[in-house]
Amino acid sequence: MRYLVTYAPTARVCREQLAELCDDPLVRQSFLRPAELGRRKELYAFAVRKKRYGLLRAMVRGLEKT
Repeated sequence: MRYLVTYAPTARVCREQLAELCDDPLVRQSFLRPAELGRRKELYAFAVRKKRYGLLRAMVRGLEKT
């Protein structure tokens, strides 16, 4: 996700690629039990389940700054 957000040429391309990544069964399975993952990953899991790619992009960008 971090790579997509950093190197995608436009926000639209980033959103499309995040959607494709988040539809992958392995990615979706990794977020099945978000309560066990911690608060930050719980938020990622919410964004993946609800297909909130703008939120994912914003969270990843926020991580780059911290």
